[in-house]
Amino acid sequence: IKIWDLEKRTLEYTIQKAHPLTIKSVVVTSDGKYFITGGIGDIKVWDFSTKELVHTFEAHERLITGLALTSDNKYLASVSDDMNLKLWDLSSKELVEVEREGHYIFSVLISEDNRYIITSSADETVKLWNLELKEQQRLSLIHI
Repeated sequence: IKIWDLEKRTLEYTIQKAHPLTIKSVVVTSDGKYFITGGIGDIKVWDFSTKELVHTFEAHERLITGLALTSDNKYLASVSDDMNLKLWDLSSKELVEVEREGHYIFSVLISEDNRYIITSSADETVKLWNLELKEQQRLSLIHI
Protein backbone atom coordinates (compact mmCIF):
# COMPACT_ATOMS: atom_id res chain seq x y z
CA ILE A 1 0.00 0.00 0.00
CA LYS A 2 1.35 3.42 -0.92
CA ILE A 3 -0.06 6.63 0.52
CA TRP A 4 0.56 9.78 -1.49
CA ASP A 5 0.28 13.45 -0.53
CA LEU A 6 -1.58 14.99 -3.47
CA GLU A 7 -0.68 18.58 -2.60
CA LYS A 8 3.04 17.87 -2.32
CA ARG A 9 2.88 15.15 -5.00
CA THR A 10 5.09 12.93 -2.89
CA LEU A 11 4.97 9.41 -1.55
CA GLU A 12 4.32 9.74 2.19
CA TYR A 13 4.14 6.17 3.43
CA THR A 14 4.40 2.56 2.28
CA ILE A 15 2.98 -0.51 4.01
CA GLN A 16 4.84 -3.59 2.83
CA LYS A 17 3.03 -6.92 2.45
CA ALA A 18 -0.32 -5.52 3.60
CA HIS A 19 -1.98 -8.52 1.91
CA PRO A 20 -0.31 -11.76 0.76
CA LEU A 21 -0.83 -11.07 -2.95
CA THR A 22 -3.04 -8.68 -4.90
CA ILE A 23 -4.83 -5.64 -3.49
CA LYS A 24 -7.61 -4.68 -5.87
CA SER A 25 -9.78 -2.36 -3.77
CA VAL A 26 -9.20 0.56 -1.40
CA VAL A 27 -11.69 2.94 0.23
CA VAL A 28 -11.29 5.71 2.80
CA THR A 29 -13.92 6.53 5.43
CA SER A 30 -15.61 9.90 4.96
CA ASP A 31 -14.14 11.16 8.25
CA GLY A 32 -10.62 10.21 7.08
CA LYS A 33 -9.93 8.05 10.15
CA TYR A 34 -9.56 4.72 8.39
CA PHE A 35 -8.74 3.20 5.04
CA ILE A 36 -9.92 -0.25 4.06
CA THR A 37 -8.25 -2.64 1.62
CA GLY A 38 -9.45 -5.77 -0.14
CA GLY A 39 -7.14 -8.59 -1.13
CA ILE A 40 -7.62 -12.25 -1.85
CA GLY A 41 -10.31 -13.27 0.60
CA ASP A 42 -9.72 -10.74 3.34
CA ILE A 43 -10.63 -7.13 4.05
CA LYS A 44 -8.33 -5.09 6.27
CA VAL A 45 -9.18 -1.92 8.18
CA TRP A 46 -6.24 0.42 8.85
CA ASP A 47 -5.92 3.47 11.10
CA PHE A 48 -5.03 6.33 8.77
CA SER A 49 -2.99 8.31 11.31
CA THR A 50 -0.92 5.43 12.73
CA LYS A 51 -1.01 3.17 9.61
CA GLU A 52 -1.68 0.25 12.00
CA LEU A 53 -3.95 -2.66 11.17
CA VAL A 54 -7.16 -2.36 13.24
CA HIS A 55 -9.24 -5.31 12.05
CA THR A 56 -9.30 -8.12 9.49
CA PHE A 57 -12.49 -9.57 8.04
CA GLU A 58 -12.23 -13.10 6.60
CA ALA A 59 -14.62 -11.95 3.94
CA HIS A 60 -14.61 -13.90 0.68
CA GLU A 61 -13.24 -17.05 -0.91
CA ARG A 62 -11.60 -15.26 -3.84
CA LEU A 63 -10.23 -11.87 -4.91
CA ILE A 64 -12.23 -8.91 -3.61
CA THR A 65 -13.01 -6.76 -6.63
CA GLY A 66 -14.79 -3.85 -4.99
CA LEU A 67 -15.47 -2.07 -1.72
CA ALA A 68 -17.94 0.72 -0.93
CA LEU A 69 -18.88 2.57 2.25
CA THR A 70 -22.12 4.22 3.29
CA SER A 71 -21.64 7.97 3.78
CA ASP A 72 -22.06 7.55 7.56
CA ASN A 73 -19.36 4.82 7.56
CA LYS A 74 -21.77 2.39 9.24
CA TYR A 75 -21.78 -0.26 6.50
CA LEU A 76 -19.20 -1.64 4.11
CA ALA A 77 -20.24 -3.48 0.96
CA SER A 78 -17.80 -5.92 -0.61
CA VAL A 79 -17.92 -7.86 -3.87
CA SER A 80 -15.68 -10.62 -5.10
CA ASP A 81 -14.80 -13.11 -7.79
CA ASP A 82 -16.62 -15.62 -5.55
CA MET A 83 -19.81 -14.01 -6.97
CA ASN A 84 -21.04 -12.70 -3.61
CA LEU A 85 -22.16 -9.27 -2.50
CA LYS A 86 -21.65 -8.92 1.26
CA LEU A 87 -22.70 -6.18 3.63
CA TRP A 88 -20.71 -5.63 6.84
CA ASP A 89 -21.57 -3.62 9.95
CA LEU A 90 -18.33 -1.78 10.75
CA SER A 91 -19.27 -1.06 14.38
CA SER A 92 -20.10 -4.64 15.37
CA LYS A 93 -17.72 -6.10 12.75
CA GLU A 94 -20.43 -8.57 11.79
CA LEU A 95 -21.70 -9.79 8.46
CA VAL A 96 -25.19 -8.35 7.92
CA GLU A 97 -26.15 -9.82 4.56
CA VAL A 98 -24.93 -12.03 1.71
CA GLU A 99 -26.36 -12.13 -1.80
CA ARG A 100 -25.05 -14.55 -4.42
CA GLU A 101 -25.14 -13.00 -7.89
CA GLY A 102 -24.29 -16.06 -9.98
CA HIS A 103 -21.63 -14.17 -12.01
CA TYR A 104 -18.33 -12.48 -11.29
CA ILE A 105 -18.96 -9.06 -9.75
CA PHE A 106 -16.64 -6.33 -10.99
CA SER A 107 -17.59 -3.28 -8.95
CA VAL A 108 -19.83 -1.89 -6.22
CA LEU A 109 -21.06 1.58 -5.27
CA ILE A 110 -23.40 2.89 -2.59
CA SER A 111 -25.64 5.84 -3.38
CA GLU A 112 -24.90 9.06 -1.55
CA ASP A 113 -28.24 8.85 0.30
CA ASN A 114 -27.33 5.31 1.51
CA ARG A 115 -30.50 3.84 -0.01
CA TYR A 116 -28.99 1.70 -2.77
CA ILE A 117 -26.10 -0.60 -3.59
CA ILE A 118 -25.18 -0.78 -7.28
CA THR A 119 -23.17 -3.70 -8.68
CA SER A 120 -21.81 -4.50 -12.14
CA SER A 121 -21.31 -8.11 -13.17
CA ALA A 122 -19.82 -10.37 -15.83
CA ASP A 123 -23.32 -11.13 -17.13
CA GLU A 124 -23.33 -7.58 -18.58
CA THR A 125 -25.82 -6.27 -16.02
CA VAL A 126 -25.93 -3.47 -13.52
CA LYS A 127 -28.02 -4.34 -10.49
CA LEU A 128 -29.65 -1.95 -8.05
CA TRP A 129 -30.16 -3.30 -4.51
CA ASN A 130 -32.39 -1.71 -1.87
CA LEU A 131 -30.22 -0.95 1.16
CA GLU A 132 -33.05 0.13 3.43
CA LEU A 133 -32.64 -2.84 5.76
CA LYS A 134 -35.10 -3.44 8.49
CA GLU A 135 -34.96 -6.14 11.12
CA GLN A 136 -34.94 -9.62 9.54
CA GLN A 137 -35.15 -8.10 6.03
CA ARG A 138 -32.85 -9.07 3.20
CA LEU A 139 -31.38 -6.87 0.52
CA SER A 140 -33.86 -6.80 -2.32
CA LEU A 141 -33.04 -6.66 -6.00
CA ILE A 142 -34.84 -3.71 -7.57
CA HIS A 143 -33.70 -3.83 -11.17
CA ILE A 144 -31.66 -6.01 -13.51
